[in-house]
Amino acid sequence: MKWKEIPKPIKVRLITSFFNRAVSFSIMPFMALLFVKAFNEVVAGAFLIAMVFVSFVTNLLGGYLADRFSRKRLLVTTSMLTALTFITMTISLTLDWMLLFMVIYAVFSVTSNLGRPAMSAIIIDATTKENRQAVYALDYWLINLSITIGTA
Repeated sequence: MKWKEIPKPIKVRLITSFFNRAVSFSIMPFMALLFVKAFNEVVAGAFLIAMVFVSFVTNLLGGYLADRFSRKRLLVTTSMLTALTFITMTISLTLDWMLLFMVIYAVFSVTSNLGRPAMSAIIIDATTKENRQAVYALDYWLINLSITIGTA
């Protein structure tokens, strides 16, 4: 399957997912170090463990919302909120307001995880039985490439 043959919604999903993962994997692993420096190991560990559980629950909630409401509206809303929280995190870091940063990081995790199931559902909605395997293979390779680039 050639890039020109891939439906536009899938192209958008693949590209945005690629950049989202690359940025996440380049920044988010350092959150533990940042929280330990700002607070202590216990607070940082407890917070990050809590974020794993929050992410799990919000992914489930995001799947429910993606099935009940317009996926496009859900994606636009969560993407805008994620961008706003990312900007707010940046501002709070420059002002050295770590408590605000921690709270906004939690909101960032919630908003970004709410949209993930809708992103995944776009592939199923926009593909046919014939091209689904090729699109998922391309998505798999882009996931691996984005993780590699992000961690580098």
